[in-house]
Amino acid sequence: MARISEDASLATLARADPTRILYNALVPFAVASLEGFFSKAFYILIRYSDRAQAHLRTQERKIEFQDAVALAKGTKTVEEIVTSWYSFQNISSIQKAYSEWLGIDFRKILRSVENRKGKAKDLDETLANMIAFRHRVIHELELDFDFRHADISDTMRDAQRIIEAFVVHLEEHHGKIIRDETAMALEG
Repeated sequence: MARISEDASLATLARADPTRILYNALVPFAVASLEGFFSKAFYILIRYSDRAQAHLRTQERKIEFQDAVALAKGTKTVEEIVTSWYSFQNISSIQKAYSEWLGIDFRKILRSVENRKGKAKDLDETLANMIAFRHRVIHELELDFDFRHADISDTMRDAQRIIEAFVVHLEEHHGKIIRDETAMALEG
């Protein structure tokens, strides 16, 4: 019987570590939090944007009967219906929603971020990779057994940087105060 080297045994054992499954499972939650954030932000922005409200008045799209009933009862808003027209599960749809309704180039925001060393980091590609990873885990039951704690930490940091880039853009280019730090800086 062939003897497995100690290094190979440890590497195999490391890949069998159940925390690797947990790390894989956390990526879909990170992506879902981004989807939820961009969906809610879109809803809020179109509700209070003069541009979006003007665009709304030009719409000729038909709505579902259930949505019409919900509008009549006051249990749903027009902005909720518009938000439901878009999937916030892929970058192209997010880009289309924000561009069409608010004139915001979502992809440009993600491409203009610098990393800690001052080099450009393409968060557009990073988000696309996160979404693809999520898809493989959820829909194909594919796990990456080489995914380590450092990888999930990087994923969470990237999710945070994506949100931060968007918030900074809104604050700097659209005069929206979102973070407490910005509000405090303006007051002080």
